[in-house]
Amino acid sequence: MLVHIMPSWLIAGQKHTRAYRERSLFTMGSIATVCAYGDTTRQIDSAINKVIEEFNRLDRLLSVYMPTSEISRINGSAGSDSAPVSSEVVTLIREMKVLGEQTGGAFDMTVEPLMRLWGFRNTPRSELPSDAEISAALDAVGNNHVFVDESEERVGLDHPASRIDSGGWGVGYAVDRAVAILKAEGIGSALVNHSGDARTFGIPEEQEGWAVAIPNPEYPDEMLKSVRLQDCAISTSGDYERFVTIDSMRYGHLMNVRNGHPETTVSSVTIFAGTSLTADVMSTASACSFEMLSRLESLPGLSYIVVRNGPEGLNVREFLRGGVQAYE
Repeated sequence: MLVHIMPSWLIAGQKHTRAYRERSLFTMGSIATVCAYGDTTRQIDSAINKVIEEFNRLDRLLSVYMPTSEISRINGSAGSDSAPVSSEVVTLIREMKVLGEQTGGAFDMTVEPLMRLWGFRNTPRSELPSDAEISAALDAVGNNHVFVDESEERVGLDHPASRIDSGGWGVGYAVDRAVAILKAEGIGSALVNHSGDARTFGIPEEQEGWAVAIPNPEYPDEMLKSVRLQDCAISTSGDYERFVTIDSMRYGHLMNVRNGHPETTVSSVTIFAGTSLTADVMSTASACSFEMLSRLESLPGLSYIVVRNGPEGLNVREFLRGGVQAYE
């Protein structure tokens, strides 16, 4: 999902006998919040400061808006040459290609040409893209356009119009890195939430898990469902907060890379998984491809809540297991 989408979260754990800190900041294009329990407030503050440093480092590494980022360097060399990158980015790009294959192509890190075509990166369009424009953009979309030279640590794009978009995976990876840092710093329990991607470990005091509210896609300020999370990641993708309006019709940002149009069959998809990167990718893929939804229960370790618009209102389907518990 794109980093500008941020569902409303409800975090439990109001009574604290252990040291507790909660801090929010703007980073990587949106708001991140860290809630953590530890031995002392000094320990927690130090750990959160290291998380902030990591978020800023990853923004410099993965942002499509910073011309000096490694992703921008790859995009800037599209169709001509590969770009030298860090071993970290080589590993990430290789993993994104694997995840793209696992989703049957529903998740595609090269969706950027479609995002630009539909007006999500520049001045909004006054008319719908033509079939010819969509066809031209689709020619540049596909993980097959991405090539990785692991020995030389270089990544390139073989089509001059291809571009990598880190929006569907960069924040998930950042949340996982934040959790790794907090654990390494001895933090006993925490929730990290960044623009709709969240991950927990441990539990709050006197609670069965971290309480999280999933918004109603028709009325995002209202709560649709509440769950408690234990050692679990969650990501929600929906078309209700980022969209363009063309000819008085609203089009969401979640692109179906098979036909080049915004996907309209699903209002929101919430995925629960072991890591934020997996949850981020799978929620994006499921919201962009209705066919992907039928595969979710067969994928190990995943739970979901899917919301679709029906003739009689919202239709909610859920499949919860592992460290996810619904409550009223």
